[in-house]
Amino acid sequence: MRIWILTGLLLPTLAIAETAAETPCPTLISAAFTSEVEEREPVSNLESAPLSINELLFFTAIQDGNGAQLHHLWSYNGDPIVDVPLAVGSDYWRTWSSKSFAGLDLAPGGQWQVEVTTESGCRLGT
Repeated sequence: MRIWILTGLLLPTLAIAETAAETPCPTLISAAFTSEVEEREPVSNLESAPLSINELLFFTAIQDGNGAQLHHLWSYNGDPIVDVPLAVGSDYWRTWSSKSFAGLDLAPGGQWQVEVTTESGCRLGT
């Protein structure tokens, strides 16, 4: 009797784990730092952040991610700054997050980086 109960409890858990492992990761189609987004597209692809801007945006487009939750993990010189969750509403989805420089004491000439992941653990790019 006890063996049957343990087996009955373990099998559904294993089935859930296998289903989660089989869930394919979305594909990162494009990503860019930009100063603004118009009509759901970045207006520029910044390689450095000009001192004249107060806010930096990070744009991503993904394929096959309907229902996923993206994360933009912003870091500066390797130090995590903020993790921004972003809901995905269709198989082809464009979204962005932003970081304001107001109130931040940042060393000049530093490096911004954004790691794009999903809630389920897929690493899509940096």
